[in-house]
Amino acid sequence: MQDIAIRLVVALQNLPARLRDEEEGQTAVEYAGILAVIALIFVALFKLELGDKIAGAIGDALKTITHKDG
Repeated sequence: MQDIAIRLVVALQNLPARLRDEEEGQTAVEYAGILAVIALIFVALFKLELGDKIAGAIGDALKTITHKDG
């Protein structure tokens, strides 16, 4: 019985360190954060109606790079 009590005390003492150092699931949270930031950027582009301006600027840049007038 004393062995079980000692194991329980040691497990409880190690619990905060185990919770602090555990990295399981961390990558999924990081990817979710990146996707949220990308989604906010797209929402801002649509709300500010910058999509057509950006598409036009990219088109102009591609024409300059390829030396094509269209």
